[in-house]
Amino acid sequence: MSGAAARDPALALVLSGGVALGAFHAGALVAMGEAGLEPGWLAGSSIGAVVAAIHAGSPPGERAARLAAFWRRAAAPDLRAFLPVPPQAAQLWSVATAQVAGPPSLYAPNLPGATLLPLGSPGRSGRFSLEPLRRTLGELVDFGRLGSGEVRLTVVATDLASGDPVVFDTARGGVTMDHLLASSGFVPDFAPTCVDGRWLGDGGLSHNAPVATVLEDGAGGDLACVVLDLFEPPGIPPDSLARAQERRYDLLFGNQTRLALEAARREGELRAAISLLAKSLPPGAGADPATRELLALGRARRADLLRLAYADPADDVGMTSYDFGGAALSRRWEAGARAVRDGLVPWLAGVRAAPTLPGTTLEERRVSAAALA
Repeated sequence: MSGAAARDPALALVLSGGVALGAFHAGALVAMGEAGLEPGWLAGSSIGAVVAAIHAGSPPGERAARLAAFWRRAAAPDLRAFLPVPPQAAQLWSVATAQVAGPPSLYAPNLPGATLLPLGSPGRSGRFSLEPLRRTLGELVDFGRLGSGEVRLTVVATDLASGDPVVFDTARGGVTMDHLLASSGFVPDFAPTCVDGRWLGDGGLSHNAPVATVLEDGAGGDLACVVLDLFEPPGIPPDSLARAQERRYDLLFGNQTRLALEAARREGELRAAISLLAKSLPPGAGADPATRELLALGRARRADLLRLAYADPADDVGMTSYDFGGAALSRRWEAGARAVRDGLVPWLAGVRAAPTLPGTTLEERRVSAAALA
């Protein structure tokens, strides 16, 4: 693009749900800050919404420390510090303790005497209560700063009655603590939250990586949207119950996101074609109501999409989304940082240098932690 000024598209970051895999998001955000990249818009579901809220609700100079503090509190003790066991046994122990008791900073067993909710209430439909997460976020998130709009935050939950996605946005009404807890209520593991008379559960039940929510916002010009996805569909058939359960999540959530991205790409190309068609029509052609309605679907802006999908090492024992072991969290954090350095930074440089043509592009890359194991 000789002689042309570099493009400067708005940068948005979409963070998917995935429980303990979300350390990947934290590593990516810290690496973006180190590279001088500041997304103006963060959108997330479940742990993606939580990590995004900590980032957006912290002063720029404290973001890395607060994200590190969150994951340090979540980390489970390493069994190998007490017993000479192989790594796989330590990982099984970490998963088992998370499934029985949970990291005390994030969730705790939803025992009958631990809540004042009546029997039969949807609030009792989770094995774990998210009240510990409420306390942790109360210490790490400045909700005043979060509501200031310095960094826009979009959080997605799911209405457990209708099945519809429910969107909360600091640009439209604000984001509260209850919204973050609702987005994290992956039933039946975690209890849902009642917001304005509706019982809301995990955003992953409708939009695990809410990229459509970002792309459907028609405001603004060119957009560079990066999707950090914690589930990767390509893999191998599982050979154990634990790996089968994790493989189910890979397929359910990873395919959900891939389909959403492909639909966004096709819709973007269609809107660009309609926009170009409108410019070639003779004067007065848009007077017909049907034609005018069609032309209104056109959009000339350019949207570039990058999906960075995380994958745990193939030799993990399974149920990795509940592995809060310190070694696993560190691998994921570093994988997120590497995804930014090796994937996002060069991709964004190419986007900025590309000609401004309407439409939607899509690139996908897999970021494995195998090399970091």
